[in-house]
Amino acid sequence: FLAKATERLKKLLSEREALEKAVNKWQKDAERQKRNKKQGRKSPIEHPTEMWADVDYTDDFCMVYIEGHPWWPAKRCVPKDAELEKYLIQFDRSLVALVGEHGELRCVKSQAIKDFTGNVLEEDVEAFSKKDLSELEDSVAIARRIIRGNKEKDNFIEE
Repeated sequence: FLAKATERLKKLLSEREALEKAVNKWQKDAERQKRNKKQGRKSPIEHPTEMWADVDYTDDFCMVYIEGHPWWPAKRCVPKDAELEKYLIQFDRSLVALVGEHGELRCVKSQAIKDFTGNVLEEDVEAFSKKDLSELEDSVAIARRIIRGNKEKDNFIEE
């Protein structure tokens, strides 16, 4: 148990460091853009792979675009750390948890988020493997079931 807990803690620390590096990079990019008044340069840290922050998971589902992947269902997350929340707002980013992943968070630009429709959004599904599409369809179905279960729970509570 202790070995597994230590391994998980190291992973969480590594993911938190990735988040802090991303925030620092966004700050430096914003300062550089102010100084140079140049735009169009992309940050090399657009979407860190995995990160950790202490968050509240909302019941708000959405679809998220991460480069190289189809639009994926996710839950919006609200950081408990007020300073982190301030940075996310300042840099137009949001934390989300992808449906089908095991607790990892992704930090995405607000433009990479759409409302959840309950369907696969990707028009050109040929660009992705059958395995990716199967996982996507499973994740969309999971999100639909969670939303349906939440509605049923809310209806039960109201009665």
